[in-house]
Amino acid sequence: MNVNKIKDSFYNTLVNYGWSPTPHAVSKIVDESIKSKNKIIELLRKSPDWFEDELCIVLNHKKLRRKFNTDAIVDFITFLEEYMEIHPGNYSKVQRDRLKEVESIIIKNFTAQFFTTDMKPAIDELNSLNSSYRIHYTGKASKAIMKICKEEGLTDIPGFDKEYTKMSEEINPTEKNVMEIISVHPTDFLEMSNGWDYNWKSCHNIRNGEYMAGTVSYALDHCSFIYYQVSDDTPIEKIHNTSRILREVFFYSDECVVQSRLYPQSNDGYNSRDLYIRIRNTVLDVIAGCLNVTDDKEPWLTSHNQCERLMQHNYDFAAYPDWEYDNPGASKCNISKLRTRKKMLPHFEGGAMQKCICCGYDNYSVDSLYCEDCNH
Repeated sequence: MNVNKIKDSFYNTLVNYGWSPTPHAVSKIVDESIKSKNKIIELLRKSPDWFEDELCIVLNHKKLRRKFNTDAIVDFITFLEEYMEIHPGNYSKVQRDRLKEVESIIIKNFTAQFFTTDMKPAIDELNSLNSSYRIHYTGKASKAIMKICKEEGLTDIPGFDKEYTKMSEEINPTEKNVMEIISVHPTDFLEMSNGWDYNWKSCHNIRNGEYMAGTVSYALDHCSFIYYQVSDDTPIEKIHNTSRILREVFFYSDECVVQSRLYPQSNDGYNSRDLYIRIRNTVLDVIAGCLNVTDDKEPWLTSHNQCERLMQHNYDFAAYPDWEYDNPGASKCNISKLRTRKKMLPHFEGGAMQKCICCGYDNYSVDSLYCEDCNH
């Protein structure tokens, strides 16, 4: 393991975001991170896909194809309706009521990227709401929605293009290759909310996130690791600072794995159970291999009602506790244990006391990587 390379990565990442870390503080944080996560490192190191200097497992060329996501359309129309309600003078009651009817028809009938012959009654019903829609029976769902928005004068709403693009990506699913990473590299915790190239971020981003200190907190605990995806053409040495397609924090202790919230939730919709399961299965397969589990029977048992009891966090924990997030489509976080494990389930302490990147001492600030004394 090239510890100096890891420290340089951590230091340079902070500098690139405009922070002024000190080598002393960075060295202290990285050394403590590696020491704290030693058990997880020793476990993941057993994978044939482990990269020692990058402190991560790299799974190449995985096919990713999302299903048609009707919830993305609901989110988009909700965005339009909220704007119309805030600016009632710009839109008539007839328009607002019509959009609700449009939403009802779409939710019941739009299930695929391209229209099929059995969609004709639904298309006729949409066209009957406004004769200027003129939606074709052989068209695409995304183009039909754009046509409706144009005819209703909604395309000038601030943020329309961004929200429409986001929705289109979810209802025009394409198959692509991605690189899957399972990491304990300290820089990957700093960059856990780097979704800049994919139009997403979270409260943990170290540019302006309200819980940014949580990145260092996660880096210093004993049990957390990060799963994320990047473009499959990303060079190994650049993965830590590459924008994430998505990411998720996991926790490991004594043959048990906790899965928390998947980001970006705005792109995954509110019915992302399939994606949660696929990612969990990938992580569990890797962990099972590292534990040398060879039983042909499914080695893991997963429970969705244990996390509140088993997950804890440091009193001064500065991160958002994502394991408490309740997603109706994917349920709360879950815990998986080896089927052969007979002992009581362990308690997990997510996050540790975060350290200031300037002085290296305890940092009680949540929204800054500096402690109060160094924040000047």
